[in-house]
Amino acid sequence: MYEGLDHIGKAASTLTQEAGTLKDRLGIAAVELAIAVTRPDQWPGDLLKEAHRIDRELFADGNTEQTISQMDESEANRVAQEILCLAEELNSEQSRSRS
Repeated sequence: MYEGLDHIGKAASTLTQEAGTLKDRLGIAAVELAIAVTRPDQWPGDLLKEAHRIDRELFADGNTEQTISQMDESEANRVAQEILCLAEELNSEQSRSRS
């Protein structure tokens, strides 16, 4: 059921790495999030709404590169934390569905 959602795990993994700047890592995570939201049938509960909200924010200026470049560090950090929380909630949901 969750094969496409491994992209959220990849996004979270990217955000927690030390390589590159936060904005660089957020750009990579944004691509993974964009891929994951194309599989709405795989999202449990209301998590898809949250994913779409974050995705819309990242594409607010037309593309993620432009949007992220205009963010200050605190805003980029906030969005990164939202993606990490989404990944954590998704992992919890997957664990509950397996039980």
